[in-house]
Amino acid sequence: MPPKKVATTKSLTSGAHSSMSDESLIQAMNDGEYQAFDALYLRYRKWVVGVAYRLTRDQESAEDVLQETFLYFFNKFPGFELICRLKSFLYPVVRSFSLNIQRRQAKTEAGLDPDALTEVCEPKDSPDFAMEDLDYALADLPQKQREILLLRFVDDFSLEEISQSLDLPLSTVKTRLYSTLKALRRNKRLHQLFPGKSREYT
Repeated sequence: MPPKKVATTKSLTSGAHSSMSDESLIQAMNDGEYQAFDALYLRYRKWVVGVAYRLTRDQESAEDVLQETFLYFFNKFPGFELICRLKSFLYPVVRSFSLNIQRRQAKTEAGLDPDALTEVCEPKDSPDFAMEDLDYALADLPQKQREILLLRFVDDFSLEEISQSLDLPLSTVKTRLYSTLKALRRNKRLHQLFPGKSREYT
């Protein structure tokens, strides 16, 4: 029986598991080493909360999504087989639980809280960059375009991973990303953040 909360701060010890790969931790879980799950939780909890907050715009809801996501993941064991990056597996789960919360709360506004975008998207190597421009530009984007942009540049998903995570044809992902970047690059101050085509189409 999985616990109501899949992990606590007391159980999250560094130990030998912290240096193991995701694949090795999953194999350990399949072999009954449940401490390996704590290592996975510790490794991905901040990312899950960050994605959930982007989608729900509410910290408490994001924490709820964190617990629901890892309970769902926990219940996949034993017998779970990782056939992609773990983030690619987790993202649709986080997205689904986040959208369920939005529907339950009957929220009518779509998109991200502009105040959260600076924390999520601020480029560490560009201290003079006017983040207000990016905040407003992202807030004005359609949700479908914004989601792909953030997956590509914030979460570092490949186009194939975005395609799998959103259940979209690869051509659709490329088209949406291209049109989004083209629009953002019209702003000269944003162009330094998205200057060229070095990695967005790989």
